[in-house]
Amino acid sequence: MKARRLLASAGLAFGLLVVALFFFAPHLWLMRHDVPGSFEWARADNYLKQCAAPFRRDIEPALHWRLLPALVCYAGGLHGRAALALPWCGVVLMMMLAIHEFARRLGDWRLTALALVPLATSSAALTPFQFLGLNDAWAWLGLIATAFASEPWALPLACLLGPWVDERFVLGFPLALIVRCLDRREPLRWRAALPALWLVPYVALRIAFIGDSSTRFFLTDAVRDSVHYLAM
Repeated sequence: MKARRLLASAGLAFGLLVVALFFFAPHLWLMRHDVPGSFEWARADNYLKQCAAPFRRDIEPALHWRLLPALVCYAGGLHGRAALALPWCGVVLMMMLAIHEFARRLGDWRLTALALVPLATSSAALTPFQFLGLNDAWAWLGLIATAFASEPWALPLACLLGPWVDERFVLGFPLALIVRCLDRREPLRWRAALPALWLVPYVALRIAFIGDSSTRFFLTDAVRDSVHYLAM
């Protein structure tokens, strides 16, 4: 039974992503070889360098703290362009987890498919497919697990690993925790925030290294750019 559900989730995830890519087709001709300066390869160049040497510093500052994907590729022997498969794997797993959780609640695969079209056509899926080397889907996977997963190990694991994929996991964590409480019909009291303690190791390290110039400049630029985007 579990195998059938797994296959059904994988099939539906594949179908939703095919539909999304049909309407938002990536520039595949630009992905055949390195195209320095293009949007498709802007992150990939730095990401591939980081996968070859996870702790190198002569890469884009945004990647300095997004170590987990590079460490996984390095430890798993994903050398060269093989490391570009990891972001796409994250999209498929994110969709499968969302399908599993929604199907369990809705009890109807058709409703599940309709409900998850927005996710399949959001930046969570399109960004990794459109631009090489972006692991946004893995951060979303952690947030979906935070909000909906019922396994006792899912929330601690998401909190311990999620920030090392992308610091935006920390920013999205409060909303995911609120959704978790609403989904379980639990009161929004201080005890509901206890899972945030699993984020302490990451937050403590970020505070300890706040004086690092690359980190400081990246945060400053991110805040400035956010204000600019909101104004648009």
